[in-house]
Amino acid sequence: MTIREFKDLKNSEKIHLLRRDGSFVAERRLGIDRIYLFAIGNIFIELLHQLSDPNRRGVIIHDIFEGNSRMQFYLERTTSTNIFIAFKINNLPN
Repeated sequence: MTIREFKDLKNSEKIHLLRRDGSFVAERRLGIDRIYLFAIGNIFIELLHQLSDPNRRGVIIHDIFEGNSRMQFYLERTTSTNIFIAFKINNLPN
């Protein structure tokens, strides 16, 4: 799956895909907010849980990226083993 393909999905399809095929990789804090990183294939999806705004409920897609362009935000808080395991799980042959 490409970033473009993921972005073109309806929100309900994105949620279904994340639940079915997504692998949780890491979590980081942004103030009191939380960002959860999931991997699907070779793309990473950040979900934002905006705890600082009491009027927001649930999570929203914060960012989508490929490769290691934003991994520095997570490497301090997780081990390379966790990232490797998530990568291997998402790249197993069907």
